[in-house]
Amino acid sequence: MDENITHNEIAGITGIIILVIIFYLAFHIGFSFLGRHIGKSRKIGATAGFWLTFFLGLIGFIIVLCSSTLQVAPLYIQPVADQLLKFKQLLDAGAITEAEYNQKKIELMKF
Repeated sequence: MDENITHNEIAGITGIIILVIIFYLAFHIGFSFLGRHIGKSRKIGATAGFWLTFFLGLIGFIIVLCSSTLQVAPLYIQPVADQLLKFKQLLDAGAITEAEYNQKKIELMKF
């Protein structure tokens, strides 16, 4: 029985090792981008989410998940037409002058 390893066997083993490394890195980097995506909606941030998950793996991902979420206040913008109507009613009621009404109308039309 010959115990020498042939060149083909070495090439096959090397190929398998390279494939395993490529798949590991692809999974690891993909997992890090998932940490980045989740980190965007949290106080920890996207960059920290990426690097925590990249260097610490599953532990970093858990840290990102446990970080507090951002509290974003809802943005409500009153439609321009409603604001113009409000100022027109104030003008009609005598609460503002014609000049103030025109100034507000110009300001609202800029947006």
